Amino acid sequence: MALLDAVARFVGRSVYEGKTPKVGMHVRSAAVERIREILGGNITPPPFTQLEWFLEEVDEARVAADLGDLSRAGQLLRALRGDSVISGLLRTKAGGCVRLPKKWSGSERLIADLTSKDIGSIANFDLLCPPSEIQAMAADADFLQVALGELVPVEDRAFPVLRRRDPEFLFYNWAHGRWYYRSNAALIPIDPGDGNWVLHIAGPLTAPWQFGSWLALGRAWCRKDACQHLKSRWEFTLANPARVAKSPSGATKEQRLAHFQQVMAWGVATVFGLPPGWDAAILESKGEGWQGFDSSIKSYNEEIMIALAGQLVSITGGTGFSSEDLYANVRFDLIRDTVVPLAHTINTQIIPAYVFMVHGEDALDDCPSFEFEVKRPDDLKAKAAALTALGQALKQIDEIATRKGIDIELVDLLAEFGVRARKVELSALERLPITPQMLMQALTRDEIRRAVRMPELGDERGAELLQPAKEEKSEGDDKSEKDLEGGEGAALRRVA
Repeated sequence: MALLDAVARFVGRSVYEGKTPKVGMHVRSAAVERIREILGGNITPPPFTQLEWFLEEVDEARVAADLGDLSRAGQLLRALRGDSVISGLLRTKAGGCVRLPKKWSGSERLIADLTSKDIGSIANFDLLCPPSEIQAMAADADFLQVALGELVPVEDRAFPVLRRRDPEFLFYNWAHGRWYYRSNAALIPIDPGDGNWVLHIAGPLTAPWQFGSWLALGRAWCRKDACQHLKSRWEFTLANPARVAKSPSGATKEQRLAHFQQVMAWGVATVFGLPPGWDAAILESKGEGWQGFDSSIKSYNEEIMIALAGQLVSITGGTGFSSEDLYANVRFDLIRDTVVPLAHTINTQIIPAYVFMVHGEDALDDCPSFEFEVKRPDDLKAKAAALTALGQALKQIDEIATRKGIDIELVDLLAEFGVRARKVELSALERLPITPQMLMQALTRDEIRRAVRMPELGDERGAELLQPAKEEKSEGDDKSEKDLEGGEGAALRRVA
């Protein structure tokens, strides 16, 4: 409970939570730990797989979900992943989201700890949150708007590892206002952020499953699956031509039977030699019912694409791309809808637990966070051009302000353009524009040689200034500067 209380401000616990007594057993209780040891650490019961689904069963899953039972919805989820269109879109979307670059903020020390590669060549953050587990939870959230993970302790390591748990066994108790997990050990209450459970909610906090795509996908997929079965039945029957054996009216029963057996044995490169009155032919269906099946399957595939991607143009290419920017914006908005709540869950339930376990409660005040960077190449190109123009403008502004004696706060000006900057106090010496010519007039030859670990000259020349100060530049100065191309001059330029 100490960790849960310490990170309550990160998770955002309501003042009403925790008032109702819990039922079931804590995930780290002795009984649950003993059962997990017997089962090799497994806490998830064997899944139930239903091979065929009908529309009325999708409606039954919807009714059960509204009562808080997500078991049927989780089973439907597993069936939907067997569809090639759904599976491909999910891998592309969820996998692409996880591979986005991260922009960190907060304590540099803790950020360096999370991003360091202490074990092998894998960063601590990836050891804590394996990309495969985050991708699976992001896919679950696309379907149900809720996903569940567990932080499992790791032997000989100070921090745990995230493991995705099947949403089929997730249950919401309306009377308690609390989520539970039906494990193979007991009914376990879920406390997000307690260092054991990670409850990722990508939609509204109340009944998030009602806003998931699983209902639309389930109905479209059931219809598509039925059409594929009917099309296969048509292909196995009417798509294959019938073989017809024709015999004359005067043929005996034995002759007709022998002729029929020959036609029935029709194979590859079969040749018939038939007397007059006998014939062998094929009878093909003239029906075009298969076109109706293909049209329906295409329509249901489009429904699936729209449910997952919001539109078709970024997937199929559309016609003409007359409004490509609009569909690209829709696509990036959907990516943001996935990664923003995912980063929020990690920042509030996983990283604080890591900091608490590794660095202690006092380090929570400096707890770092990150966000996924969702940017298009065109946006990056425009930003680079804007920063280039901004740099040139700031240089001109600074030169004019210096000549006019005007003090301009460049930090505030940079903030208006989204550039993070901070003011650093410089000493009087650091503010001086020190040039190599100034150093030549202040340092002796031996001082420069010692700075670059060269032997001293050993005579009166070592005490001479490299370039004595002169009020006016003479022709001899040009020669002295040319003499600085080697020796102490080259060393001085390296130091400068």
